[in-house]
Amino acid sequence: MNTTLLKGIPLICLAALVSSIIQFALGRYIFRECVRSIQGKYKVIGAMINQMELTFSTMTLIHMVPFVPMNFMSFTAGISVMNFGQFLLTCIGIVPGTSLFFILGANFSEILAYIQEWNSEKK
Repeated sequence: MNTTLLKGIPLICLAALVSSIIQFALGRYIFRECVRSIQGKYKVIGAMINQMELTFSTMTLIHMVPFVPMNFMSFTAGISVMNFGQFLLTCIGIVPGTSLFFILGANFSEILAYIQEWNSEKK
């Protein structure tokens, strides 16, 4: 395996983890009360917050989907009743999608060359 992959994947996963922790902390310690105060004014927001139950499996699956904004979900988890330990464990879901995109990006030139070669053989 390429040494870039061995160094890059853990580094990117660590950066994503740190970013998620910061977003969770912002949601929990800075914006939670603000959102709770809005909850009283706007019944729709209040109903959404009351129904929001982020479980371990739900958050892990959300972290695995690369098209869901991770920062928004971490912020939402901070506003919810999920505790920090559970949230931290769900961040294992960051690894598969992040690894896939990193491997594709690291090998993009080889993939592109293969596609161009395949297209030229087709003609």
